[in-house]
Amino acid sequence: MKRLWLGLVLLALFFALGLVVSACMDRVHMEIAGKLENAAQLALQENDTLARQQAQSAKSKWEKSWGWTAAVADHAPMDEIDGLFAQLQAFEGPEERAHYAATCAQLAKLVNAMAEAHRLSLQNLL
Repeated sequence: MKRLWLGLVLLALFFALGLVVSACMDRVHMEIAGKLENAAQLALQENDTLARQQAQSAKSKWEKSWGWTAAVADHAPMDEIDGLFAQLQAFEGPEERAHYAATCAQLAKLVNAMAEAHRLSLQNLL
C-alpha cells in the first residue's frame, strides 16, 4: 500500500512540475514573441530606433531564459532562433528595413511556436 501512495505522490509531483514548466514557458516566450512582433511593426513604420530597442529587449530576455529553456525544450528550434537573432545584426541600415522586419516576424513565429509546443492542450496530449 505504501508503494501505491509513493507512486501517486510522485505522479502528482511530476504533473505539478509539468504545469509549472508549461506556465513559465508560455509566459516568457509569449513576452519575447510580443516584443519581436512590435519590433517588426516599428521597423515597417520606419521607427528604426524603437524597433532595435524592442528586438534587443527580446534578445536579452531570450538569453536570460536560454538555460532553463534548453533543459526542457528541443534544441533544433533554439538553434534556429539563435541564428536569426545573429542575423538581425546584419540588417542595421535603413535600406535593410524590410529584411529586419521579416526576420523579427519570423523570430516571433518561432518563439510563439516554442511556447505553444509546451502548452498544456489536447493537441499536445494526442
